Amino acid sequence: MPHKKMTIYEDSEIRLFFKKKSKYISTSEYETITNILEKIKHNEDNDFTKLKEEGDLEYRKGSYKKAIELYTKYLDEKQSPVIYNNRAACYYKMKMYSECVADCKAGLLLEKNNIKFYVKIASAKLECNENTEALEWSEKGLNVEKENRILQEYIIKINDIKISSV
Repeated sequence: MPHKKMTIYEDSEIRLFFKKKSKYISTSEYETITNILEKIKHNEDNDFTKLKEEGDLEYRKGSYKKAIELYTKYLDEKQSPVIYNNRAACYYKMKMYSECVADCKAGLLLEKNNIKFYVKIASAKLECNENTEALEWSEKGLNVEKENRILQEYIIKINDIKISSV
């Protein structure tokens, strides 16, 4: 019978529970429980790796919708900046810019200095002609990585657009 996967938090809570109750179980029973939890975690990690790899393969094939489904399945169980970034890339390729931005923002909550998120948001905002927001995100990204050429180019492009529209 399949069971719901444990989160890292649930795993640590279970370990803590058994550690506190160690006077009621033998050392070998505690070790058995720990080994079972390790096996579950290992299998779960393999499942997540498989989902990511399948999503990556679908992305490379250009099957963005299928890749999104796989990445979403992963994110339903476990938060990951890498997976948010990958799914955001799919949304971007499908011109689903608001979804792309939402995933990038979710990823930034997990990894605030990941320059890829700033670049994708700025790029998506440019695609939507939201130049003020694209400029803001480009500047935020340059605060993380001052020498990022892509963001520097976006700022030049946005300033050129502003000048030509005057």
